[in-house]
Amino acid sequence: MNTNKLYTIIFILFLLVSIAVLFFSWTSSPALTNVRWLPRWIATWADKEENMNSRTAIPMFLWGIVAGVTFSRSKSISFVIIISLIIGISLLMLAEGIQYYLPYRHADWGDVIWGTIGLSGGLIVFAMGKWVFKK
Repeated sequence: MNTNKLYTIIFILFLLVSIAVLFFSWTSSPALTNVRWLPRWIATWADKEENMNSRTAIPMFLWGIVAGVTFSRSKSISFVIIISLIIGISLLMLAEGIQYYLPYRHADWGDVIWGTIGLSGGLIVFAMGKWVFKK
């Protein structure tokens, strides 16, 4: 597969994960069991009270990996990590900020913190992969 097609696919995946983060943040109810197409075991785990904040880390972990690859055309890994952190935290702040105005939802700094932890973990995995594969 040529490089441009691969980056196009990765960019589309980046957009889809970003849209998914916003979609799940802005649904009318925080209960994921209401999302019929989501596998039941994921929704059940995510809806447990003790997982309400930490569940934000999982999509942001994936987002961090995909963002790293998306922006990796830059030669500087530091630039990729910094720009990914800025955009990822902005995405989290947007998602939580809009929740402030939605009925049955509430903005929560815990989601931002856990999302940032997941994002950082995804970027670490990306950076390790870049280092191991020297690409």
